[in-house]
Amino acid sequence: GRELNVLEGHTKDVLALVAFHPGRYGGTWLASGSADSTIRIWIVGGEGAKHVLRRSGGSAKMDSHPGQGCNVNALAAFVDPHRTDDPRLASASDDWRVRVWDPIRGDELLVFKGHQNEVHALAVFSSAGFRARIASGGSWDDCTIRLWNADSGYSTNASDTAVGKRNLLVLEGHTTRVGALAVFQDTADPWVEQAEPNYGTAYYLNTATGETTFLKPPVTSSTRLASSSEDSIRIWDVVALHCVFYGPLG
Repeated sequence: GRELNVLEGHTKDVLALVAFHPGRYGGTWLASGSADSTIRIWIVGGEGAKHVLRRSGGSAKMDSHPGQGCNVNALAAFVDPHRTDDPRLASASDDWRVRVWDPIRGDELLVFKGHQNEVHALAVFSSAGFRARIASGGSWDDCTIRLWNADSGYSTNASDTAVGKRNLLVLEGHTTRVGALAVFQDTADPWVEQAEPNYGTAYYLNTATGETTFLKPPVTSSTRLASSSEDSIRIWDVVALHCVFYGPLG
């Protein structure tokens, strides 16, 4: 292949990259996350690449990931659930947070708190009546997957009314860092016959009291969330809150 453009600006390693279409603004944009604790937004066009959000004295950057050496580990782009022309950007970092940004204005819109260590993986999907849900994967002593409602700043699920919006939906099973997440539609549903309870569990965690509530709604979905770590690959039904496939590694 041929090198088309060189995008310069980060001062440390670039750890995450996502391309997206900015709705009515047109063209193709890129977001890059770095070990310099920043996210930068770029426009890719026929005349090369340029920074899109500018501040005095330099290119725009989303720099609310605080701390020296706070890596931005993962990025995911999606559209605003209420304004489908507006892009949104989710980021995960070493500060144990997941954030949602407006990449056009550079504003931080939401902060999701719940992980107990670094966050290294993200995926965005729709299911069970929610137009945008974010899955995040933790590490070290918090090798969980947590599901968040991109509207609210709290994690949520179709059964939220039963347990309250202060509850985080937690998928637990991995014993090492969740390094990757991916969403797909399983129309043939080939994994259900292999399901076993010990493949993984799902529960709500009340952020105020620390209490857990184990729920298994009767509905199922073709939406699957695949997660991988050093120990295994798992596939989850994110509506039925059930791990439907487990593949050990190593």
